[in-house]
Amino acid sequence: MQLKSKKEIIDLVANLEESENFIAFNAHCWFAFSLLYFLYTLHHWTIVITVPLALIISALKEFMFDAQYETNPPQTTKDNIMDFVGYVSGIALAIVAAAIA
Repeated sequence: MQLKSKKEIIDLVANLEESENFIAFNAHCWFAFSLLYFLYTLHHWTIVITVPLALIISALKEFMFDAQYETNPPQTTKDNIMDFVGYVSGIALAIVAAAIA
């Protein structure tokens, strides 16, 4: 499939059913990664504290706060799980990056 114009690309992306979930997943993933890796660069030992703390905070945020208070649009359990998996992916990337660095 060859796209001929920017409008076709925009229309294609707009018609993707999961595009909003993909964007949300990436936002949560890269937020968690950048925060944890930044803290790791300040002091290397902080990864030991921040990883469990980030897992706990992200779980509380997604399954308690967002499930109750995020209403526009209303959050479903699937949305909360997708966002939490995004955080976990970012945390895992930060651990890998810290191990390589």
